[in-house]
Amino acid sequence: MKTVDIRDRIWDAVSAIRPLDNTERQHIDFVLNWIQSGVEIFRIEKPASPPIHLVSYFLIFSPEQSKILLVDHKKAELWLPPGGHVEKGEDPKETVLREAKEELGIEAEFLFEQPLFVTVTKTVGNVAQHTDVSLWYVLKWNSDEPMTYDKDEFHQIRWFEINEIPFERSDPHLRRFIEKMICQFRSHTNWKAYESSASSYAAKVDSLHPYREADRFLSMIPPTGKIIDIGCGSGRDAKNFSEKGYVVTGIDFSSKMIQIAQEKAPKANFHVMDMRSLNFDSIFDGAWANASLLHLSKNEFSNVLKSISKSLKSDGLFFIKLKKGSSEGLELDSRYHNIEKFYCYHDEQDLKELLLATGFTILDLFVTENESSYQTHPYIHAFCRKKGSMKKMITR
Repeated sequence: MKTVDIRDRIWDAVSAIRPLDNTERQHIDFVLNWIQSGVEIFRIEKPASPPIHLVSYFLIFSPEQSKILLVDHKKAELWLPPGGHVEKGEDPKETVLREAKEELGIEAEFLFEQPLFVTVTKTVGNVAQHTDVSLWYVLKWNSDEPMTYDKDEFHQIRWFEINEIPFERSDPHLRRFIEKMICQFRSHTNWKAYESSASSYAAKVDSLHPYREADRFLSMIPPTGKIIDIGCGSGRDAKNFSEKGYVVTGIDFSSKMIQIAQEKAPKANFHVMDMRSLNFDSIFDGAWANASLLHLSKNEFSNVLKSISKSLKSDGLFFIKLKKGSSEGLELDSRYHNIEKFYCYHDEQDLKELLLATGFTILDLFVTENESSYQTHPYIHAFCRKKGSMKKMITR
């Protein structure tokens, strides 16, 4: 494959990475500009020429045991994920396949097909000083399975539980990467759950439209106003809104859910979109998040609320419903043959603080107990306005 084609593919892969934070956003911008500048991006001469060049890292994760493999690297003198320099003209993903075989004797199985993280780091330890532009991939492997390693490269290899990792003797970005990887793994688990159960889900929830809350919601926004249904699922609520003349945009990360929604609610517009990538600017009169944000971790929750606030007009209305509780983690959903899903629970005070901190004025917040056999926990409901609005609350 031509080098120019590889450069374009690497640029595309980096530009597709959703940044964890401002640090990664800065690193992504640097890397994109670096690639576009036309300079050599591959190491062409050992030990460190050019002084900035590409590296592929690959974290090996054991989902069954929630453990991570690190190598005790001789030259770097750190506990690191395995990896290596990207050869000239090589796809960084091919680098992972090659290095996994050479360093650990395994056939790589990717947990995510594309790099999840990018960093720009000056090297330390017993190596010629240079800057690594590192693309971070995730492989999966059962920690109970045997593995060999290259003793010329590593003192040893070891499986760590996350709370055991010696971050003080590792890559300075490892902690952030693991945080991002765990969030992505949870999201991927939920995506698989909803993709596999889309038809069953649509049938089970079809009769459970929350008419009381929906009617109240619609009474508080202009007739024919614009609504975004966040985590719209099979389109049940979007159908009700669109048939009453509202302009509805539904988003969901499951393409199979979106296919069902398009058939159920042909008057609405639907997009396959992860709610964590929400990027609208002051165009909606109302945002509806009916039992959808409960799949976000507490670390992700605030940023999504800020994006929702940004998507609303100055007097925009926001309705949110979540499971009441205090825990977060993977659970088996007995309603769908014990399929695994990630849930995050909130209590009233927790939710109040988060809403106020992310640009909302709370109009009403209340709890309902189980209202159907489908409901597994009490729900917290909140009606809010984007801060700055002068519109008054409409009572229940």
